[in-house]
Amino acid sequence: MASNPARHCGAILAATIVGLVCAGEADADAPRVVASIKPLHALVAGVMDGVGEPALLIDGIGSPHAYSLRPSDARALNSADLVVWIGAGMESFLAKPLASLPQATEIIEAAMIDGTTLLPLRVGGVWETHDHPPKLHGDEDGHTGATEIIDAGSTETLSPEHANLHLWLDPGNARAIIAAIAEALARIDPSNADVYAVNADRRMKEIEAMDRVIDGLLAPVKTRSFLVFHDAYRYFEDRYDLSVAGSVTVSPDHPPGAHRISTIRDRLKAGDVVCVLIEPQFPRRIVETIVAGMPVRIGTADPLGADIQAGPEAYTMAMMALAESLSNCLALEQ
Repeated sequence: MASNPARHCGAILAATIVGLVCAGEADADAPRVVASIKPLHALVAGVMDGVGEPALLIDGIGSPHAYSLRPSDARALNSADLVVWIGAGMESFLAKPLASLPQATEIIEAAMIDGTTLLPLRVGGVWETHDHPPKLHGDEDGHTGATEIIDAGSTETLSPEHANLHLWLDPGNARAIIAAIAEALARIDPSNADVYAVNADRRMKEIEAMDRVIDGLLAPVKTRSFLVFHDAYRYFEDRYDLSVAGSVTVSPDHPPGAHRISTIRDRLKAGDVVCVLIEPQFPRRIVETIVAGMPVRIGTADPLGADIQAGPEAYTMAMMALAESLSNCLALEQ
């Protein structure tokens, strides 16, 4: 029977991370905080542990690329003291609602946090593998993508609209987001500032330990090439020095055209691509059609952790599940 990555990762982390402090009861007067997606919600929940619980907008297999606010979401936003999101390039549905919130509402846009590293969007169906920064082929219109890696807080800032915004998949970015959350909560709720600081330090250490576990897990397969459904994993690939060969589609909302499918099949015929990663939010049949007749495995990976219960541990569990899924798909033996 196949192992459950989400369940297994808890045992790995438990063996690695010790001395965690038990959370107390949540305060009824805690700051009202809303997070857009589950990875951010987990980081916020970790900092608020023992004080309160944030609200989560997108749960389950909902995609931030195509989400519509419900009336309950709008009410939560309008009453929030703090809202945490990635940015308009990820959760476009939030841009207008956030602009209309009261001026007193604090908003953390993760793509603009000092210390967050942004990577540019890639274009084209096939990329050079195991070359950092990657050399990009042109897309169907002959365009190519930038290759520089820029710190979001530097004077040479990469505009978020030109960045790949799946930035939480870099543990370093997750730590920067945690620091920003703790600072914002301390301003809103100074009476619990010490709790937020202790929680932030604890969660950062937990992520550092997770980072070491993932690095060791992926080290044996880092030279094996794979394709992704869309360019959602660049931060993960870069952090762990993985050999991604390209993406099936530029945007998850638009299926690949005939030329792109032909290009990808030609790449698969070269014989070195071992695995194609699909995501539970998007149709599997597209990838099945592309890999038909090819000795290529199909693996499932979810950068949002849709099947993982929301809460303080969801970030590390989702990252471990992603690492284990990729490791299994790239393994020499099944």
